Amino acid sequence: MIPGGLRWVAEAALPGGLSARDGRLDAYLVWDLLTDFQRHAGQPGAAADEDGRWLPLVIELATPPAEALAAMARAEASAPLLAAQLSRWAGPQGLSAIQTGIVPDSMIPALAQGVAAGWLQRFQLGAPCARPVPAPAEAPPGLPDWQPAGPLHTLGIIDDGCCLAHQDFRGAQGQSRLLWLWDQTPDAPAGTHWRRHAVQDAGQGFAVSYGMELCNPRIVALLQDPSTGRLGESGERALYAALGRPGWGPPDHTHGARVMHLLAGPAPASATAGKGAAAAQPGAEPPQASAARLPIIFVQLPAQTIADTSGDSLGMHVIDGARYIVGRTRDAAAPKAAWLCTVNISLGGIAGPHDGSSLAERALDELSADARVRLVVSAGNAADGQRVHAQRSVARQVPGDFYIDLPAGQTQDSFIEWWLPDAGTAAEAWQISVTPPGAGAPVAVVGAGQVACLRCDDAAPIASLVFARQVAQGLNGTMALLALAPTAPPKPVVGAALRRSAPAGLWQVQVRCNAEAPAEVHAWIERDDVLVGQRQPQRTRFELDARQPRDAQYVNDDFTLSTLAQGQNVIAAGATVRSSNAIAPYSSRGPCRGQPLRDPPLHFAPGDRSPSQPGVQVPGFFSGQVAAIGGTSAAAPQVARRLIETGSAAAADAASMTDPDGKLRPPAALDKPRRAA
Repeated sequence: MIPGGLRWVAEAALPGGLSARDGRLDAYLVWDLLTDFQRHAGQPGAAADEDGRWLPLVIELATPPAEALAAMARAEASAPLLAAQLSRWAGPQGLSAIQTGIVPDSMIPALAQGVAAGWLQRFQLGAPCARPVPAPAEAPPGLPDWQPAGPLHTLGIIDDGCCLAHQDFRGAQGQSRLLWLWDQTPDAPAGTHWRRHAVQDAGQGFAVSYGMELCNPRIVALLQDPSTGRLGESGERALYAALGRPGWGPPDHTHGARVMHLLAGPAPASATAGKGAAAAQPGAEPPQASAARLPIIFVQLPAQTIADTSGDSLGMHVIDGARYIVGRTRDAAAPKAAWLCTVNISLGGIAGPHDGSSLAERALDELSADARVRLVVSAGNAADGQRVHAQRSVARQVPGDFYIDLPAGQTQDSFIEWWLPDAGTAAEAWQISVTPPGAGAPVAVVGAGQVACLRCDDAAPIASLVFARQVAQGLNGTMALLALAPTAPPKPVVGAALRRSAPAGLWQVQVRCNAEAPAEVHAWIERDDVLVGQRQPQRTRFELDARQPRDAQYVNDDFTLSTLAQGQNVIAAGATVRSSNAIAPYSSRGPCRGQPLRDPPLHFAPGDRSPSQPGVQVPGFFSGQVAAIGGTSAAAPQVARRLIETGSAAAADAASMTDPDGKLRPPAALDKPRRAA
């Protein structure tokens, strides 16, 4: 019996021409369409305009991609319009199969048509954002005269909160080490210093036109202006106010600044912490390593991407950000030809295929296959009993039971993914049943190619189970997604419908397979922590199985690497405790899902000073202040800096590291040679 007058309804036809039986389905998009994007209400840019809602898009074109794109451009209906809005990124090997864009939701039928016609392999749409404002291309300025001799080497940061006014990144005469700053917010406020972002390279064919750009000469003008160039919090706040970014600096928007200090500051964190740190002098030989001399390109993520830790929009913005850093480096170095860039990405999600086949991971892998591009990604902080990963061996006589603890007072949607080894028609061997809190038996049994929704008497959906034969989220096997509405209504949003609440308590999901041979099923709970505003930790978790001893639980810390950290070419960074050189208990770990299992080599750097002193001390957002940053977010820029300064990401004392259980961990694999451009 279903409590509270709820009923499960099979969704025979999905909105937008989507299908759970054919093609690779974006399972999260199904939930958003069934709920009319209610979980995004109140976020910046979430409201629809006359053309509908605007959504970040990542697609994978069929092979060869140039022919697939040309076929779309020749097609009827809205496919040519869709093709015209794609970024058209091309690398050394030609047009990339993975392209991005921001499109109205009216394009969803065209995307479904593209999959059905074979032009597209898959697509994913993110959280609603503002309509992008197109712009003409602007020629990049020349490199500043303090640029070190030799090949151009840039430091790229994709994050939130750029401390461009800080004394550590400016010279005595107002020079700036910031070459470019791209604020990706589609409707970012303009001003006399900003320009609409636009890149158009006839040779490479890359075009992106959303957000705002700030180039080095305009930053220098601000630093040399007496009204905005003063050091210290009050003077630097005046600079950010003049840029129309007064929100940079409060605690919610300083993560990127702390990463920037670790990656590009004038000395390692242990030497720079404290007031009165000496300013970096562009063009002068610094007392520390060469990373303190290199120019910086910063990509500011949009507010809605920072607020939504489930990562709906993260993929597109990270792909565009990494490509932007590479593109601007390549453009600036054109007269010299030789260039190199090291990019730090200290963010990521929990759920996903965990095998490197997500769209974002494949795009980053493609980019970093070029030997001139090094991408360092934080491994994640999902271990240490967070209970976000579970795995069961399932066979005909051995179903797998998973228990989800959905807390009361949860104001966000919760998402749980089950990854099965079979896809396509082979997925027909699997069934998934759901038992909500208060129900004595399963109330929904869903097979491959089916979608079921738990609805209130007024038809408002509060949960759905999407079990597609194939999904856009990964290429190996398939995934079933359980989406759960908040257990407490979020704050009312003007113009938005009032949301219905899902019942809090223990949700039981059982996975069955009619095959005799056992198969491994993995499940992940996506992030639901809150980083902006009133912070809260991860709340939705797997509950332990009372039938199993504690040392044999189906819930474990394995397979917890970030959604961005499992590519073949990226460098994943884990965290240690400086005082003991032990791997931090929270630092996520592998292996990757699949056969054979692959355990990506992790490189480590301190994420904490000691068990009683969490975090690594760094200069603050404003000059003369001190702050701290912890976790693998702190480890990644230190690993990237080590790579720059020693030529290797491996720590000199890696062999002495120990896991949280006290076992000696072997050193990471030697840095493998990568394919040259």
